[in-house]
Amino acid sequence: MFRISYVLATLTAACLSISSASAQIPDGITLTPAFGTDGANNFSLPTLMAEVPGKPGTFLVPEMATGKIWILAPGDSGFTKTQFGQAKGHGWNNDMGLVGFAFHPDYANNRKYYVKRGNQERPPRQMFIEEGIAAADYLHDSGQPLRMLMTVDLPNEFHDHNGGSPVFGPDGYLYLSIGDGGWDDTTPDPFHYGQNRESLLGKMLRIDVDHKDPGLEYAIPKDNPFVDDANPKVRREIWAYGLRNSYRFAFDRLTGELYDGDVGWIKFEEIDIIKKGANYGWSLKEGAYCLPDGPCDGVTTPIEEPLAALVYGGAPGQAKCVIGGQVYRGDPASPFYGVYLFGDHSLKKLFALKKPASGPATVKEYPLVVPQEPLAFTLDNLNNLYLIGFGGTIYKLNHADLIPMATITSIRPGAKAAVASRGMRSMVLLSDRGRLTLPAGLEGDWEAVTPAGTRLGILGPHHGSVKVMGKGLVLLRPVDYR
Repeated sequence: MFRISYVLATLTAACLSISSASAQIPDGITLTPAFGTDGANNFSLPTLMAEVPGKPGTFLVPEMATGKIWILAPGDSGFTKTQFGQAKGHGWNNDMGLVGFAFHPDYANNRKYYVKRGNQERPPRQMFIEEGIAAADYLHDSGQPLRMLMTVDLPNEFHDHNGGSPVFGPDGYLYLSIGDGGWDDTTPDPFHYGQNRESLLGKMLRIDVDHKDPGLEYAIPKDNPFVDDANPKVRREIWAYGLRNSYRFAFDRLTGELYDGDVGWIKFEEIDIIKKGANYGWSLKEGAYCLPDGPCDGVTTPIEEPLAALVYGGAPGQAKCVIGGQVYRGDPASPFYGVYLFGDHSLKKLFALKKPASGPATVKEYPLVVPQEPLAFTLDNLNNLYLIGFGGTIYKLNHADLIPMATITSIRPGAKAAVASRGMRSMVLLSDRGRLTLPAGLEGDWEAVTPAGTRLGILGPHHGSVKVMGKGLVLLRPVDYR
């Protein structure tokens, strides 16, 4: 991502002019320390935070430099911190450490998880993606050897631009970002990996961890964009290319769109919507700027325009090292609904944007200084939004309109949602055509209504299912008979 090993690097560039459209996004967000505020719960370079599937309110936090993976479990007197496991490759407080972790979508049943880490004994400089299995309590590693899924070779001349944390998509496939492998002050992409589809570097990858193709420990989905490419050397794992260093990316829980923060070089930082087979221009272009060594008129493949291009600098409305964030999908009536909140590492800033129907988005900068350099943003199952700080503290974003609500869950016809949340004011489900039944883990009776207020019926132990016509949102509200 950036040179965080001994000094914080000034990598590239950031932000867009503020316009009247950004005024539609509410002011007044504050940050409250949630974890890592004392000796017992302090972290050493926490790279992310994730709620443990099947364990509501319990969180996992991996550390980049130590390789330790921690569990924060709620108790009568606050959270207790215990060690889940220990990843190999620790000892690097930069992109060669433990840079990522992801739970399998079916973790509640198969207990599988995935880590992305560097090779401590470099050279050779490599990134590894490994599969582990948790113990039966879901709160500790099983102790079984991790299965190596993928090894990515990187240039030995550098130590950064290895991409960020892996993320499972709503399709059940694992998405992996691999940076362009490194940079210097004069050459944007020394080995020209960004536009080279024969390399995994400078790409967003998509793989199937539940199956294996011959010679691989994973399978390549049949609908990946370059599966049928005439060039046999083109890597079929590629989902999108022309990316410099996509360090943090996340799926919108409603639309399934993949939002990405791509760290720039000398002119712009980008917020992109990653699309199948798209070319994001690196290193021919960053933002609206055509690099001298790659004129834009020489590009044979159309370049996807960024959702927002942030101008490099330290002035208001500018930034220097983008950290991709999350889309809020709590209360549909909230003015934050659909707003993407993200940050800047170097300048400790917080930004927001909302994707327009067409064209680029405008960016809102919040007039606060984040206490620690942002490393990541995460959502829990109730859509509470957290910022992970470089100094070891995890902050909760607060606002009266950031209302907790259960995660949007994709419901297939006749199937139950794997939701174990209770006590929320209402819950939002994304339903396909068919019959909607009460999601597993919910008790009592719940009223199902459309966002417009049309009543669909009651779900509960004695009420069966309700019919859903077409595809759309369904709100569930607990029925209080008192």
